[in-house]
Order: sequence, then C-alpha cells, then structure tokens
Amino acid sequence: MHELSIAQGLIRIIEDELAKRNVKNQVERVVVKAGKLNAIIPDSLSFHFDVLKKSRPQLESTVLEVQEIPAIVHCPKCHRTFELEHAIFACEVCGGPLELGSHGSNDAQSGGSPRATGRELFIEKLVIKDPE
Repeated sequence: MHELSIAQGLIRIIEDELAKRNVKNQVERVVVKAGKLNAIIPDSLSFHFDVLKKSRPQLESTVLEVQEIPAIVHCPKCHRTFELEHAIFACEVCGGPLELGSHGSNDAQSGGSPRATGRELFIEKLVIKDPE
C-alpha cells in the first residue's frame, strides 16, 4: 500500500513546481512513468491521488496517467538482455542471477547494467490548463 505515500509525494512535487514557476492555472493532466519492479498498482495510485487532490484547487480536476516501464534485465553470465515478465530474478536461459542496474542508470560505464530498466518512478509531464 505504498501508493498512498507515492501519491502524497507526487502532489508535493507538483505543488512545489507550480509555486517555483508561479503558475496559477489548474493542472489538466499529470503523466507518471513507473517501472514495473516498483510494484505500483496504477488504479490504487490513481485512487489515492484522486482523494488527495480534492482539497487542492489547482489539482481538483487533474487526471493522473500512469505509464508502466517494463523491467528489462541483463544476465552477466550469458550476456542476454530481456524483459522480465515475472518476479523471478534468474535468467530464463542459463539460470544465472540477473543484474537490475542502478536506479535510473542504463549505462554500464556508470555502474549500471546495459539497458536495465524497471525501477524508475518520475513525473514525465504536467499539462497546465489554458486560462479561460
């Protein structure tokens, strides 16, 4: 049930950005990208967001759109990279342990696995309503 704390964090970030940019208009839509390995249930996140937004005039009609980022993992043993369908962290080919990469890193030079994804969580886009 970590969706409640995630929804609280999203609202805090959105309100901070609106204040920083001195935006007074309502937010029409928020697009959030969530990695599959975060185990976020989109309907639950939307529910909590909808409950919390009611007391905030700039967010009361905001639509939350959650887009899932697939879990792409890398096997250092057989050097295969593939999409992880189930929470079994062993290579589907050789049975070796999988590398999930570091948070947000898809670059082997920075310590992450090549093309490893699935743990991201970020606001992709805020759509602000035009003034009426």
